[in-house]
Amino acid sequence: MVLDPRDVAETPLQMHIWEDDDFADEEEDEENESEEQEEAQSPAKRPAARLGGNCVVTADGNEILKGSPLQAREKAVKELNRGAG
Repeated sequence: MVLDPRDVAETPLQMHIWEDDDFADEEEDEENESEEQEEAQSPAKRPAARLGGNCVVTADGNEILKGSPLQAREKAVKELNRGAG
């Protein structure tokens, strides 16, 4: 793989300019992707609600309590997450 063809002339013959370990294996990438997909689909690992800007964002993406005081939003997040566990 050549990133910049102009640099080829500066690379001595038989020189290893990178190691195989510098690049991820395709198998590792596929394993990581499948783990990420499982985590994204698992509702048990996802909090029921979180703070988001000036609102509370529920696990299904709904924004509630927009513009409410921060303390009220924090309390709602704690209660929603406690009820989900």
